[in-house]
Amino acid sequence: TPALLLLAGVLYALAAVVLSGCGTHTGGDIIDLTLLLEGRELPVRALRDTGNTLRDPVSGQPVLVADWQTLSRLFPEAGLTHKQLDDPAGLMAHLSAQYPRCRFRLIPYRAVGVDSGLLLGLRCGIRQKKGRTADGLVAFSPTAVSADGRFDALTGGQTA
Repeated sequence: TPALLLLAGVLYALAAVVLSGCGTHTGGDIIDLTLLLEGRELPVRALRDTGNTLRDPVSGQPVLVADWQTLSRLFPEAGLTHKQLDDPAGLMAHLSAQYPRCRFRLIPYRAVGVDSGLLLGLRCGIRQKKGRTADGLVAFSPTAVSADGRFDALTGGQTA
């Protein structure tokens, strides 16, 4: 049995070394975008996430999902906190009064462990690094979309 334990330990170490890079994003699936709104330009790094199937219920177009800090950086003078995004309807009313020219809306969603919910959404320009710009919808999550901070948003693989 000592030989079996030694063999098991060696195989475990070998598997740990070989598989240590599996499950991480290499950077090829992260794209640089710029959000354009009322003369503001905000650079955003987005992960192409094939599991992100969120679509605008009105147009059927894919929705970019960004974390709450992206919204906070778009409107730094608003002093937003992640807790405010827990009440997207209340936050939409507050921001719509403060920024009447912006087109805020609520986006319904479903996720694992969540029967249904709403995210605050905002229509703005989305420019790819290549320079192509399109009008798009961005939904803001009250939680971080990246555990390690390498990206700020999730796209379903389709961009501007």
